[in-house]
Amino acid sequence: MSKRNPNALRPTGCAPRTAMFCALTALVATWIAADVHHGLPRAFSQEAQPAPNNQPPKNQPPKNQPPKNQPPKKQPPVEQVPGDKGDLPQFEIIPDGPAAPDAEKPDAEKPDAKKPDAKKPVPPKGQPAPKPTKPEKRGKGTFQPLPEDPNLPAGTCPMCLGTTFVPHAKRVPYVHVENDRAPPIAMVIPWQFCPQCSAERDPQELVDQEQARLANAGATHLEWEKRMGMKLVRVETRHNALHCQMTPDVARRQGEASEAAIAYIQASTKSCFLTPLRPSTHEFLYLWDKATYTKSIGICRNIDEFKGGEDWHLYPQLACFNGGLTTVGNAAEGKQAPPEHLVISQVAVWNIGHATNGRAKHWLRIGFAYHTEYAVKNKVLMEYVKYQLNETRLGPNWANEARKMAGEGKLVRWRDLFDSDLQAWNPPHHVTAFATVTFLMRSDPVRFAKMNVLIRGGATAQEAIEKIYGRPIDQMEALFQKWVANSA
Repeated sequence: MSKRNPNALRPTGCAPRTAMFCALTALVATWIAADVHHGLPRAFSQEAQPAPNNQPPKNQPPKNQPPKNQPPKKQPPVEQVPGDKGDLPQFEIIPDGPAAPDAEKPDAEKPDAKKPDAKKPVPPKGQPAPKPTKPEKRGKGTFQPLPEDPNLPAGTCPMCLGTTFVPHAKRVPYVHVENDRAPPIAMVIPWQFCPQCSAERDPQELVDQEQARLANAGATHLEWEKRMGMKLVRVETRHNALHCQMTPDVARRQGEASEAAIAYIQASTKSCFLTPLRPSTHEFLYLWDKATYTKSIGICRNIDEFKGGEDWHLYPQLACFNGGLTTVGNAAEGKQAPPEHLVISQVAVWNIGHATNGRAKHWLRIGFAYHTEYAVKNKVLMEYVKYQLNETRLGPNWANEARKMAGEGKLVRWRDLFDSDLQAWNPPHHVTAFATVTFLMRSDPVRFAKMNVLIRGGATAQEAIEKIYGRPIDQMEALFQKWVANSA
């Protein structure tokens, strides 16, 4: 259990977009001492609610999609904005999985029952199993150092942005479900040493660190099983650990969603700066039904990392609540939103909050969560709220929502957005935050990561954008408005 920082900020919340709407319980992120060099955020309490009438009837194509055997309508060409190299990685949209079968509810009176074997992972038909990653070694004469960036703080490595790590050159997804065959240690390592500032470091150091971590990696899972009085399925990715009241197959999908979000962020920004969390610094207790989720609320009230929480009477209405290390989520049997959406949104919120040491304001943290969910799933089903139940009534295609609001002159001005508090947000604030982060990412995702370096150092949003993107804020906002209206 991690120690709580008494000076930490408190958590906010997010709501899934369904008939049920969510409240947020306090202010944003609580920070605790972590086993990495940054603080750890206490993520937003959130409830994933699919918007009413968003789900198409069975056997009918979703709205806004062409019928089968008909070509989709041509979209207007996307106008490039300054800095847009036209090379934003194009990731395959991960479709929502099939309706999950009811998770087996273990007998609470038999916590010591023998755990059934989970199915071994099987690669899709026609595709070979992924090859395990080996510690990467740099070849002589193949590395070209980057010049120092005068816009970054003095001494900041322009390649790794001060983390000493860079993404794997050939990244292979890693999702391990309990009872799977143990992977090679090298497969678990989330990054490699930066060849520019840490070339002298031995890759074996990373292997040794993982061996030490894995030696006690399952202890927290056993503790949660004991607290809940039931068997849970443990899933580990390189950046978080999940304890799921789900079947192994459904639980595996949650790990795959987490890995997809991390892969998108790293490949886009070409850095690890915005993905600092590990399984030891972000855990997710993901419960299948509301009854078990409600039970967990009473249990967590007596756990140290949750004792700073507020509005406990609202937690049953939320999709999740948070401690200093752990998110406790309610999958609602998959009826409100596919459970993967909550995982993706939380991965984004926790990581950017941690990376900026809690200095990213609501527009940036939440906008990044919306952007990442849309990039990975091609829809937004999670909405963040604070303190009070709220209803935004937006469709899942937020690119269309942004275009519509731009045409009606309803998007929020940046200066108003940057200093706004989530508690006072209305639908245009949510959509403008999403569109702003998407604009900055599509303009230049590498600069987006560098912008967050400056924000971590104390710069305001305006200062960071002007310095990193090289244009006055009013000029950048004018380009943003034009881009959204024509091509968001």
